[in-house]
Amino acid sequence: MKNHIRGILYILLILSVFSSDTFALDADISSHLIISLNDAVQLALKNNSDLKDAEDSLSGSMFDLDIAKSEFSTRFNQSLSTDYVFGTRTGRRFDLSFSKKLRTGTVVEVNTGTTNLDTSHLSEVRTRIRQPLLRGFGLFATSASIMDAERRILKRKNLIGIAREQLILNVTLNYYKIVRKKKIIDVHQRSLLRAKKLLEAGRAKLEAGMVSRMDLLRAEIRLSETEMALADSKDAREDSKDSLKILLGLPMDTRIEVDSKIDYKPVDADISKYVDLALKNRPELREAEAEINDAKRRVKIARWNLLPSVDLSLNYSRYGTGNNFEDSIDLNDERYGIGLISSLTLDRASEKASHQRALIDLRKRERDHRLIKENIIREVRHSIRNLSRNLENIEIQKRNVEQAEKILELAMMRYRKGLSDNLSVIEAEENLIKTKSNYITAMTDYIVSRAGLKKVAGILE
Repeated sequence: MKNHIRGILYILLILSVFSSDTFALDADISSHLIISLNDAVQLALKNNSDLKDAEDSLSGSMFDLDIAKSEFSTRFNQSLSTDYVFGTRTGRRFDLSFSKKLRTGTVVEVNTGTTNLDTSHLSEVRTRIRQPLLRGFGLFATSASIMDAERRILKRKNLIGIAREQLILNVTLNYYKIVRKKKIIDVHQRSLLRAKKLLEAGRAKLEAGMVSRMDLLRAEIRLSETEMALADSKDAREDSKDSLKILLGLPMDTRIEVDSKIDYKPVDADISKYVDLALKNRPELREAEAEINDAKRRVKIARWNLLPSVDLSLNYSRYGTGNNFEDSIDLNDERYGIGLISSLTLDRASEKASHQRALIDLRKRERDHRLIKENIIREVRHSIRNLSRNLENIEIQKRNVEQAEKILELAMMRYRKGLSDNLSVIEAEENLIKTKSNYITAMTDYIVSRAGLKKVAGILE
């Protein structure tokens, strides 16, 4: 029995150890992320605080639309009143009514009520229909608040579209900043190894009397400068990581690493193709077109507001009277009527000014639309030129690196053979670091400019 218990305890102990290791590993994974660019974009779209604020604003606009639509909801009202004179009840009335406004401006009201006056009762059902014939007639006039709320929703959606694309571009830019820094750190680390070897060679040559003390000092300075450049590059990489964490909505203590692969495959940058895409997809242009439609609607409403108010009114009611409530609800009598209700203010200066302001605003919106369209075309053309320039720069920097490597190799060979001092080696090393850094920068710039072209074309997803 004791052996069984001892065996069970041993198994539980092993399970507890493995469980604790597993939990520790999970905790480490949760705080150490290795992410691709696509992973980073998806995290940003999910967690970025600025994008969440824009989405919350859209939700608020949805509530505004519900409030605007409530104007056309059926409204119910009831009332009960009792009158007293010197403590004696003289009358009591109960009313129940409902009303509804239609999109055409028509207002339908139905009211039913009964009144008790001492020994007599009056019960009545009244129906009234009021229809604007000029001012206030039609969907544009009556649904202005709904259309305004719908426009605010559309505007918020367009702003979210703009914010999403800008966020993706910012993530791409910061992501490749880290990639660039990682590559440059590798360059500095290899340079540091060569600087240490150069210092060792200088010490050996100095002991052999082959070089002067100046050679050793230059090698020591070169080593210190390389160490400082490496430390600066590491600090810059960490700063770029922190900036990326903000965009991704990650805590500052999260450790992240990025895929350092650089893929800069050239793309077909046809101007007409990307201009057509931009004019079709850019949310700024869709918003400008919607603003023109809004301005036209305001002009139409302002023109209608110049008309007099003329409403057609239709009334019909049935009523009954009696000595008690039961007799009064027979509703044996009826009344009906038709009429026109009109009002016109002679001073129309305010309405005329509103109409002219609406016309001015329409012309401004049309000019804005043309300007936005031309700016979009300019942005596409500029992005394509920038992309082509970056691609050419890659080839130039690649050739520069090849030449710099040959120069360094030649300088080191001459130094080893004692044909020159280490000054030419140090200069060649500095030139190689510069050209390699420029080459890395050119490749990452091309990738970012490729994303920038997609953004101005409205297809960055």
